[in-house]
Amino acid sequence: MRYNETTATLRDKIIRDFVSDGVEGMDDIREILADYERLDRGMAELWARIMDEWAALNTDLHLYYDELPDGLPTDDRLCLVVLGYALESNGGMAEELVRRCETALAGAEKYPNAYVLVTGGPTAFLSDSTEAGCMAAWLIAHGVAEERLIVEDQALTTAQNALYGAKLLRRFPQVDSLAIITSDYHIAVGSLMFEAEALAEEYESGEKPFSVVTNAACAYPDKAGTQGISVQSAFLRSLMNPTARYQ
Repeated sequence: MRYNETTATLRDKIIRDFVSDGVEGMDDIREILADYERLDRGMAELWARIMDEWAALNTDLHLYYDELPDGLPTDDRLCLVVLGYALESNGGMAEELVRRCETALAGAEKYPNAYVLVTGGPTAFLSDSTEAGCMAAWLIAHGVAEERLIVEDQALTTAQNALYGAKLLRRFPQVDSLAIITSDYHIAVGSLMFEAEALAEEYESGEKPFSVVTNAACAYPDKAGTQGISVQSAFLRSLMNPTARYQ
């Protein structure tokens, strides 16, 4: 794993200098990366790839509503990643989280050999329930085999969904393709977090563990745009913070 005080300091400076500005200033970012390349070529390449992915997700992202597209891997190389949503105070699932589970169920039935990663921690004020635990129970009750489920029940943010979810996926090295399942306004940031995490792991280990290949979105037009560039930027800073990554 490539980590020392120099790279940590450099990464902090990169985050401070331009991640908070979003993807609009790509020309300025390229100039900054050229300077950083002299200090750490690998890190400069990592951030260039993250920025390319970030820009593409905000210009070229196609949403597949309610179901996964055809043509995905039909074996256990595919994993459906279902992102959580805050629980009701008593530990029950909000309608929006049920919708995500319904979309995940349709995907699991279409791709019966795929794993299903459910991710989300304890967000109920009056219960110890976790988002992932509730999703797993719902999917099992609707016919998804328990052995297909990967349960990540600690994450409290989308960045943590990716960071903690990726750690669990290391136990399933055959998985190389992810399909992000969440509400439509959340697809871009969810996809960015998991793809950035994969690129960061490639920088650290020399091997990219997986790629985000597609999505399935639940329609929430009244929330469209609520997780735009500024939110994506905040989560990206959190995901790439050395303290978070190496604790």
